Amino acid sequence: MFLLLMLLIQTCLLCTDSPSTPITLGEILISARQENNTPDSQIFVMRSDQLEKREELNEFLQDRFSSISSYEGTKGESYMSLRGFDLRNINVLLDGVPVSIPYEGGIDPAKLWLGSIKKIEIVQGAASVMAGPNALGGSINLITDKPALDYGTLDARWFGRKGGDTRASVYGTADDFFYGLTAQYTNMSNFNLSKDFDTKAFVLQPDRQRRLSDKEKSNMYMIFGNRKEDSQMAFRWSGFRENYSTPPDLSAATARYWRFSNWEKDQYSLEGSMVRGKTTWHYNVYSDSYYNMLDSYDDISLTKQTKKYAFTSIYDDFSHGINLKTSTPVRNNGLVNLMLTGKKDVHQAQGTANARWEYYRADTLNAAAEFRKNQGRNWEWTAGTSWSENTPKDADGNNPPDNITATDYTWSFSRRNWNQGELYGNFGHKTRFPSLKERFSGYLDKSIPNPGLEEETAALYAMGYKRNFRGVDWDLTLYSNTHDNAIMQVQLTGVNAGKTQNQNVGEVTYRGFELNCSGRRGRLSWQTGYTYIDAVNSSYSREVVIDYRPLHRAVLNLEHTCSELWTVNVHMEYSGKYHYEVNGTPFSYIEEKSRVLADLEVVYRWMDRQLFARVNNLTDRNYYSSRGYPAEGRNYEFGINVTFN
Repeated sequence: MFLLLMLLIQTCLLCTDSPSTPITLGEILISARQENNTPDSQIFVMRSDQLEKREELNEFLQDRFSSISSYEGTKGESYMSLRGFDLRNINVLLDGVPVSIPYEGGIDPAKLWLGSIKKIEIVQGAASVMAGPNALGGSINLITDKPALDYGTLDARWFGRKGGDTRASVYGTADDFFYGLTAQYTNMSNFNLSKDFDTKAFVLQPDRQRRLSDKEKSNMYMIFGNRKEDSQMAFRWSGFRENYSTPPDLSAATARYWRFSNWEKDQYSLEGSMVRGKTTWHYNVYSDSYYNMLDSYDDISLTKQTKKYAFTSIYDDFSHGINLKTSTPVRNNGLVNLMLTGKKDVHQAQGTANARWEYYRADTLNAAAEFRKNQGRNWEWTAGTSWSENTPKDADGNNPPDNITATDYTWSFSRRNWNQGELYGNFGHKTRFPSLKERFSGYLDKSIPNPGLEEETAALYAMGYKRNFRGVDWDLTLYSNTHDNAIMQVQLTGVNAGKTQNQNVGEVTYRGFELNCSGRRGRLSWQTGYTYIDAVNSSYSREVVIDYRPLHRAVLNLEHTCSELWTVNVHMEYSGKYHYEVNGTPFSYIEEKSRVLADLEVVYRWMDRQLFARVNNLTDRNYYSSRGYPAEGRNYEFGINVTFN
């Protein structure tokens, strides 16, 4: 940690003579303000031809945000937290449409591909009420490319662990008509562990090749539409296909061997906008389907399903929804936004072959109003409120739980030209409704359903100050978030000993600060961030730490343009020690050591082509991002990108 901080300080001192301009790190332009001027937000603007798009969403974000941590779960899926809040409490949107899986209320961010994304909007803390319900910790909006020019890209990448990745994109226009098509195919074999990994200590891992870590996936994105002076309409489809095995938990007494033989997600959307008088109307009608088949096998060979715990489980879920929004300017630099959304979530499941299908459904209705005001040249503030209702309709033949209603609000302000910088702040109250899984899941008869779960709430506060000092952009944010009625798995006793249940356990707090700075000197661009987060669960008789939430986290991104042809990129990341809970038992934690990771990339550009070579985990660090799941050791990537007009 000391060495990393010294490197950050040294980098800051080197850059104090440069002018204040937006900087390009690799292929990403980072701006300090979102288009809607929410003070606590940042925006990533990406060009469609950039190599950074080979990354998955969780990798991309945790490399650039010290407030975001990513880790692996028990079935090979990825999880992510934002200022302490996990993905269930973060609204992930695609062009404003939720992409969460209906049953679980969240989505694996590694399955959200950046190939068709033009921009990512990240709001931390009290997100606008226009983001809809369930955004306790913030929102992540992925905005796709709606082309105004004709161009295409072709990318190919090869991995040192055997396998490759190929992507092709074509975008075009014809008068008022535009279209885009992007496709990607990835195939990866099992990855290698660090040379420091102790193979003798784990029977399930006799060599350095991580068992059942292979995966094959394909993505496709299509858009076409019509653009006129006062209106725009587009049809969009995005599809995802994957089949992959799940590495065994090396810390478990008995291992489970799973493979997702089929994982599919499709989203169809008809979206558009039009201007009528002073009012701009926006609409989005969508249908989102999710299908997966999970097989449990007898052993690591994945050939037989004869034991009692072997099964084939199928989920067949879908959501239908509509978003309507209006924006109307009013006197004295004001703007009124109104929004109405409706959504139906359906979960259909078959626990094993020839079993009956289970059926669950819940509807959500949301209405929101927001007023934005520019007060003179320096003051700007936004106030919003929303009303939401969650209505369980079907509970697999049982009486559905009662409806839940919630009222939320947010308020934010920005004071520019204050002490040569900008002072900003926000606070809000947010609500998240329990998911179908949290209410009704029995999880292999190891959990007791709890249909009576209540909604979670959060009180969010943040205050920050940003300014440019001697050519360096500084941004300091203090925040305090209280998560009430939090839903967590609780280990049961008595007749249900050995089983768990989702319960509203009480209060969780996330408090801390973030410091970000960036600059440029000559050919060197840099961006660094540090987050201190004190995550405490106060729901039991004494305060305990929250799992997978490091107290300290820092990131450093450097780009050195050696010449017009050559660029060198360096990424470093520090994660302080963190804890993970043992079998859901309160106060029973294992501590994972802190770590420093480094990646190195060299890019060669000529004309409309780019070649790159990348080394990940440069020091071959042996570490765990999650209990029982060792991470990949040093690994290599080689690739090429071609853009054509």
